[in-house]
Amino acid sequence: ALAKAMLARLETLQVPAGRGRLLLDLSRAEVEVWQAHNVKRQDPVSKLLLSREEQQQREIEARHRAVRLCEQCIATAKRIDDIDVVEESAVVMWNLGRDLASGAQRHRVHKSFQKCAEILEEVQSTSLVPLRVHLHFEVACCEIAQDLLTKGRVELHRAKALDYTVPQQELPQAVQQQIGAEDDPAPFLRRLDAPIDQQLHILSWKLNLYEEPTDPADQVMLLLDQVQKQGASAGKLTYNLLAQGFGKLDAALEDVVGEKLQSLEDTFTPPPRVLASSEALQPLPHQAPATAQE
Repeated sequence: ALAKAMLARLETLQVPAGRGRLLLDLSRAEVEVWQAHNVKRQDPVSKLLLSREEQQQREIEARHRAVRLCEQCIATAKRIDDIDVVEESAVVMWNLGRDLASGAQRHRVHKSFQKCAEILEEVQSTSLVPLRVHLHFEVACCEIAQDLLTKGRVELHRAKALDYTVPQQELPQAVQQQIGAEDDPAPFLRRLDAPIDQQLHILSWKLNLYEEPTDPADQVMLLLDQVQKQGASAGKLTYNLLAQGFGKLDAALEDVVGEKLQSLEDTFTPPPRVLASSEALQPLPHQAPATAQE
């Protein structure tokens, strides 16, 4: 409420163009999103509170408007050569728009994230290198979702080319305890390398028109990628794809451990129900005390 009153007061004043106006717009974007999530609104016709679907749509629209406003702030700050406001606007955009970077709402932040990543690269921002990696990765996911595979691969290579390594002494204490003396700390210092490599591996097979994967794991990976693109109405096709993937994995398992499977028994032998000892068993945690037959 105080922030809303302050914004209303500032809007009545003659705020000079430039840095002051940009900071005011960033504050307005944050306040609008906060109000959409925390302040209830009534339907103007029925005078009742909005339904759950209407409230969710209201929050999505508020975040979308805030991201677009932040995009304008970034472009204006670059034009007036104010690098600090460029980075501040990029951080606000990421905080307000990351909830939209998934599922059906991904297209709302695609162009804004792409523009933000390009401007941060142009100004050579070094303090926001981890954010630049996240932006390139999300833009790549948006491109891949639209079947723009070549553009998605370019964005993934841009993300991997950035040096966003976190010093080991700056990691949280819980993470430092997980890293042993002989363990490789790279997965903890560059956490996005694993999903980036996974996406690049999938794209390498999807863009290869003349070869097909021979590894059953790669074959099943491509089948699962097709399953993720299917809608709710394609139940039978989804079942067929999953059954095909299961058959490939089952056949590969038999080839790998075929001899070991043949040595196992086909019938299940239950454990004996009568205890030979007459001494009482000690109770186990979360179990009732057990006694033996005499």
